[in-house]
Amino acid sequence: PTRRSSDRQWDRGRTPIIVDAMTLAYLIDPSLCPVRPMHIRVDDEGLMRVESGTPNAQVCLHSDADAFFRFYMGRLLAP
Repeated sequence: PTRRSSDRQWDRGRTPIIVDAMTLAYLIDPSLCPVRPMHIRVDDEGLMRVESGTPNAQVCLHSDADAFFRFYMGRLLAP
C-alpha cells in the first residue's frame, strides 16, 4: 500500500502521538513547546501546509520530549 508523507514523518507504530496532551501541557507551561506564528492551510488530503500570508496559527516546531514526559507523567502519576 502507498504510505502518505505524514505516515513516514511520524513513523506510526513506534512514535506515540499525544497531540491533546501536548496542547494542554503548552497551556500550563508554554516553555514545553515554544510556538511561532505561521499561516497554515489544510490540503485536500488532510495534511497541513505552510503558506505565506497573515499568520492564522501558533505552531510548535521543536518540543523537548524529555521535559514533556516528565511534566506529563508527573501529573498522570500524582496521587
